[in-house]
Order: sequence, then structure tokens, then C-alpha cells
Amino acid sequence: MVNKQLKKKAQEIGNVPPHYELEIEDYNQKQKKKGQAYFIWKNPEDPEKHITVELRHDGALLTFSTTVCSETDKKLPDAELKLMALQFAAANHPGTFMKFHFQGKEERGKHIRFIYTKMELGLPLPNSGFLIDITRSGQIVHFLYYGEGHKAEVPNEFVAKEKVVSHYLNTMSLQLMYDVIDGEQVPRLVYEPILPGYSYPADVDEIVPDQHIADERIENGAPLPPFQNMEEINIYAMLGLTSDMQKVSEKDFGEEIGSTWRKGTAPERKDLSIGSYFETRNKNTIKIKTDKKTGKLGLTP
Repeated sequence: MVNKQLKKKAQEIGNVPPHYELEIEDYNQKQKKKGQAYFIWKNPEDPEKHITVELRHDGALLTFSTTVCSETDKKLPDAELKLMALQFAAANHPGTFMKFHFQGKEERGKHIRFIYTKMELGLPLPNSGFLIDITRSGQIVHFLYYGEGHKAEVPNEFVAKEKVVSHYLNTMSLQLMYDVIDGEQVPRLVYEPILPGYSYPADVDEIVPDQHIADERIENGAPLPPFQNMEEINIYAMLGLTSDMQKVSEKDFGEEIGSTWRKGTAPERKDLSIGSYFETRNKNTIKIKTDKKTGKLGLTP
């Protein structure tokens, strides 16, 4: 699809209101067979309300997300919500019913998440299938399509379970420790098993050597130099927050307050691409969170 067609389809999928402003319009077309188009629309009167749509180069939906939810007390049964979620997936990816299997559902506050994956040998494949979040009233608010994922190789010969058990028994160690069992008041002395920090391959051709993987991670540490700077440490200076920076935004995160500080003025956006968007928002800025009770600071991710 050409860019105009991708944009039009994204507007249709997102059901974007006419007064919403386009905040990001990015086309990654370096690889024709893997190109993607990414769009975000926001409500100019309420920036917290936005719609995100990501399409594959052929117009197939990869991601849909919206914070625009209709307020209603209507609650539909789970079976009906599951059917509506499947209908949405099938409308955007025909053949969904044949490729993927229902994996489970998760309660996520006001939403229910339905998860579908591709199965191999009766086992779900990671990063395959899709997931859908739907409100109790039946509105799709999030969709993420993984697809069929990478081809799963099936071993010609499986490692015997007895060999795997023997391997772990030989590499496992026990640590003596006190623990409280089943809510008891008095702690008991128990042996805590310490298992190897790796999984064992099922393919007989990929057997790991019989050794502790932790042994390879041991490094000889060097002592820290003595602390000589006795001057009072300025935590704000350590974070890079200087007196010439101004607070440009603030947001309540419940137990914390997030704030953004900028040095100078924000650069003008060159275009609607993702790169230009983040450059405008993040250049010469520091983002911190302050605990409401303690006042302690921490850098935001």
C-alpha cells in the first residue's frame, strides 16, 4: 500500500474523531517486505486521550491502542466478549481461527485480556499469536499481533527425562537456612535447594556440559577506593538538574509526582516522524519522580 492508503486505513481502524490531531506519522520503508507505518492521533483538548495504530506495509494491523473509552455501566458476559475479540482479530487477520489457539484470559482492571498463541507439540510458542484487551461493555482498547513467529524446530531425538533429572541432581546444591513454614510463628531450620540458573535443551544434539554455569560468572572483584570527598553532595546536581533548567510539565503517578525539566527551549519538530517527536520531547531534558511522602528522588525510565 502507498502511504495515503495506509493512513486512511489506520483512521478507519482507529475510528479517529475528525477533531483529533495527528501527532506521529512515521513510515519505515527501508525493507519493503518488513516496512511499517505508525500513527498516533491525540485529542487537542485532552492530550491523555490518544489513538495508536501500527500497520504492516501491506496494511495488516500490527498494533491498535486507544484511551478513548465510552462510559457505560453495561457488562457483557465473558463468552460474548471473547467472540467480539475474535471477530475483531479475524476482520484484520483472516484465518485467525485456523492458526492460533486460545491460551487464556487475564483480568486487567476494567478490561479483560484474551490471549491466543500458535501451538507446536501441544505447547504454546513464545511471541506468536495475538492478544486483545476489551472493556466489559465490548470496546476493543488494545490489540497486539505477533503473527506466526519463528519456525519452531522439532528435535529428531529427545533427551530422556531421566538424564535431565540426573543432571540437575548432580549440579544442585543445598543451603541451610531458617524459614517460616505455612504461616507458623516459630521459624524452622530447612535446606533450601539452589538449582542451576539455566534450562536444559530437549534436543539431544544441544546438551549442555555437566558443570555449574555460575562458575563461569565468577570474577575477581577489586576493592573500592577510600571515600575522600567530604563535601556535601548535591543530589540535584548528581541528577544533572541545574539552576538554569525550568519545569515544563508535571504529572501525578499516585504515590509519586513526575516532573520534566528542560534547559533552554524545545527544538521545533522537523516532521511527524517518531524520531522528531522524541527529539522535541526529550532533548535537553531530565525527568524525575518525587515520592509524595518521603520526598526522595529517582530518575524516571
